[in-house]
Amino acid sequence: MSLYRKVAVALSGGVDSSVAMSLLLKNPQVKQVVALHMSNWDARDEDDAPSRCYQQDVNDVEAVCRHLSDTPLHKVSFASEYWTNVFEPLIDGLMQGKTPNPDVGCNKIVKFGAMKAYAHRHLDADWIATGHYARLFNWKYDINDSISDKSAQAVVEQTLEKYAWLYKWNESPLLLASADKTKDQSYFLAGVKGESFHNVMFPLGELYKTESTTAGTFRQKTVRQIALDENFPNASKSESMGICFVGKRRFKSFISQYLPSVPPHGNFVDVETGEIVGQHNGSIFYTIGQGAKISGASQKWFVVGRRNVDTSTVLVCQGTHHPALYTDELVIEKNAFCWIGGSIPDPLSNRRLHVSCRTRHLQPLLDCEIEIQDSFIVVRLHKPLRAITPGQMAVFYIGDICLGGGMIYDIGESYYDRGMDLPKFIHPSGHNDLSVKYNLGSR
Repeated sequence: MSLYRKVAVALSGGVDSSVAMSLLLKNPQVKQVVALHMSNWDARDEDDAPSRCYQQDVNDVEAVCRHLSDTPLHKVSFASEYWTNVFEPLIDGLMQGKTPNPDVGCNKIVKFGAMKAYAHRHLDADWIATGHYARLFNWKYDINDSISDKSAQAVVEQTLEKYAWLYKWNESPLLLASADKTKDQSYFLAGVKGESFHNVMFPLGELYKTESTTAGTFRQKTVRQIALDENFPNASKSESMGICFVGKRRFKSFISQYLPSVPPHGNFVDVETGEIVGQHNGSIFYTIGQGAKISGASQKWFVVGRRNVDTSTVLVCQGTHHPALYTDELVIEKNAFCWIGGSIPDPLSNRRLHVSCRTRHLQPLLDCEIEIQDSFIVVRLHKPLRAITPGQMAVFYIGDICLGGGMIYDIGESYYDRGMDLPKFIHPSGHNDLSVKYNLGSR
């Protein structure tokens, strides 16, 4: 019996979306599968653009479709939507001293906005699927069918025992982290309204990219292994990197082509002494926590932020674990936060809510308390965190359930400004940050 009449798969040319489409083609509950490839950036407008990368993606998409029983392929461009609603806000944010994340806008505006609408209206698809590593729990469909994320049901049922207010979010699917925590992309999906996840599938939600840790003697095939075993033409292709739909670029030279004016040059200033320690050619090219390349410096310097009264001055400090890089508080504009369930959680109406938080992709989750204060959501972390950056996303979780996310509006005073020492053990700032074992007392 076909529960899913026609599914449109967003096919990028990479391994993940290719395997997602293959899984759907082999599923007896899916009657028809079509591929949809988007080209949302015209590299010909760039200086020295690597257009061959885009053409390679197109070649890979066509080869995969041929390999998978000549799956019908449709090509479409949402360049206008991407430029107006994703790329221009990126430029505007940079000019305001923030560091926006375009991947969040890509998902919200393009993939689960324009692309989903196109698939429904022009391809007559009743479902869309992508190669995202995430899971969905849909209250309204049979979660026992072979496509739904089976483990999501157990996670949600267990969570509901303690957080009964989640029942009020039953009008739209819940977003969950993927089984493979090393690939989880729920952070980038946290800006998408839950209602946009209706009739959406993530076939890779319970799979692992390169390693399987399933219990017992049974070992689940990995995504990469599926591609290799089935002789996909792109089975060994490396993962895409860089700006969403644009790809990997040298950020400074690339972004300079689209700035409305040339950023003023300025000074690097030591946050402790106030002394000038070097010069830079534009503060917008630097973000908090980034290494500051100062010519002739004998020690490494790191960016603390811009001086508010003089945005051409970049404050820096010595040492990657300097207290000036750490804070334990951030704020988000209440109206700019996307709650996946469509409404503010009931407990926040009159008290604080204990959740977990991350401020960058794959960062280990950190416990925190959130509360509403006037027009802001105030977040108090249980440990100081390095390089929290305005413009980036703060995303909240209860266990594996992603509650939603919003752009960081501002951060609290640093530990240096408050005259405080860092705790002996600090929280990692990213998934590959060895400071999870960094003992400050041993310096």
